[in-house]
Amino acid sequence: MVRHSAQGDTAAITADAPVPIIARPEGPDPTLDRLVAAALDLGQVQQARRLVAEGEAQGDLPPGAAALFKARIAAATGDFCAAQAILIAAIEAQPDHAAPRRALAEVMLAKGTAADARSVLAHLGPAPPESARPDPV
Repeated sequence: MVRHSAQGDTAAITADAPVPIIARPEGPDPTLDRLVAAALDLGQVQQARRLVAEGEAQGDLPPGAAALFKARIAAATGDFCAAQAILIAAIEAQPDHAAPRRALAEVMLAKGTAADARSVLAHLGPAPPESARPDPV
């Protein structure tokens, strides 16, 4: 679990904040999920990035979950192209995980390119059968 101090920007972040829909990770640390969501709700993008970086550095955050957090942060700032690129890389790295595929569809919908989502996902290869999808990431 990631440990967080109550200094600086972090003092304003609570673990009870609502979680946005786009690219919501289903990772191993629900506290980190709520902290990142709270930071984004408060407009503290750098704090959200720091939280994810700490989780990665401590080894608490698997690469697939880290990619979902990074895409979520990019989408929250309106950088849907970056979010899409992050998710495509995550799908290519772990094609058997369904969460990045779902998040990519959500990002493309938010980006206004939902019509292209099917062709992009088809280009990335077939989705694994439901029984073979190891979620959470």
